[in-house]
Amino acid sequence: MRLQVSLSEEAGLLSVAVQGPYSLADFLRLADRVFAECTKRGLGRAYVDITGVTGEIPQIDRYRLGIYCAEKRDRLNRLAVVARREIINWMFENVATNRGLTTCVTADPAYATNWLRKAA
Repeated sequence: MRLQVSLSEEAGLLSVAVQGPYSLADFLRLADRVFAECTKRGLGRAYVDITGVTGEIPQIDRYRLGIYCAEKRDRLNRLAVVARREIINWMFENVATNRGLTTCVTADPAYATNWLRKAA
């Protein structure tokens, strides 16, 4: 994997910071790692910051990632993704949420944290 991933547990949620060039294969592996860490730590919420990721994320990849994450959600019940404002179009959020993984994509880290902590 060409991505640099930093994981930590903060106030009952998994916090993940990601940097490096985008590739679908790496993001699929990242999803596996996030879900495995949540299961291992007994956490139901994850905060993933992808503002350090470079390159374009094609529409079809956003769609595939949304489906993949929703299918892998085992115990995860809320996922917040923080991204650069210019790349947000909510395709991933809509696909994942429509398939059962309550998801938020935003450019505002404070909003993402508050959204994760509010009652489901």
